[in-house]
Amino acid sequence: MVSIRDEIAELGREQDILLAEHAEWMAHREAEREALMRRSDAEAVLYRTSENNAQAPAATTSAFSSADDLDDYTKGIAEFVYRYTAEKLAARDRKIERLEAKLDAVLTMLGKSHNLLDSKSADVVDLPKNFLRRRHG
Repeated sequence: MVSIRDEIAELGREQDILLAEHAEWMAHREAEREALMRRSDAEAVLYRTSENNAQAPAATTSAFSSADDLDDYTKGIAEFVYRYTAEKLAARDRKIERLEAKLDAVLTMLGKSHNLLDSKSADVVDLPKNFLRRRHG
């Protein structure tokens, strides 16, 4: 039977191993990044002196130029995502419409229109005298 102390000790050892691997990976990543970002001396700067300085064409805004570039699997995933989100948004929109109808009904019963929410004036209601004062027995 394994005790809780043994399990905790084993988990601690695993965590130490993972932290050491992560630190090693981060050090390797940092060394690669520094190698790419190394500053050059003034002699290493090159200036282009040719007349070939036309602006490069703008990149396309989409990763795919058309739907024909997609394979069937990707098209299927895109179709699923489209239908799933449309179904979820339709249910949400129906619920919002029902709530708006209920709000309109309540405002109509109160004799107010939904435009009251946009107006800057409203009815002032006085509270009974000593409404907020607590009575101690």
